[in-house]
Amino acid sequence: MGDFLKKLIVSLAESTDESFEKGKSNLSSGLRKMLGRKDGVQFSSTIDVLNYMLSEVSKGLCQHQKLAPADDFSVILKWIKQNLKGDRYYMVRGSFDDGSVAIAIFFADEDRIYAEKNDPKICYTCTVLPKDISDLFGNKNIYVQPFSK
Repeated sequence: MGDFLKKLIVSLAESTDESFEKGKSNLSSGLRKMLGRKDGVQFSSTIDVLNYMLSEVSKGLCQHQKLAPADDFSVILKWIKQNLKGDRYYMVRGSFDDGSVAIAIFFADEDRIYAEKNDPKICYTCTVLPKDISDLFGNKNIYVQPFSK
């Protein structure tokens, strides 16, 4: 599990615009908390993170919402504003073999990622990602946005 976690941390940290060490520290802490709730979980890609988050939906530990083609980023921003925690949010995007797309959103601050069972998290799923949401990611699968309350 150690090598997979290291690869994921490196991948996620490099795909953000944050410094490597800062991103590695935040992601490592948050993923350890996620890993601690389920034995044998291994993350080697953002799809693994999305699969894990989607598996938490049926347990009531992560919210789920479908995005319609007509939806835009305001749908996601509304959820973010209603659930603010920390000083930034992460959006992790991935496409599955069946063509569907998922986005997981969770919060963080300087010291940690909020991934405990009672922390707000959501997975959005769709068949086509609305353009304004897709544009946020560019060619990356991670989008990090700091905010102030």
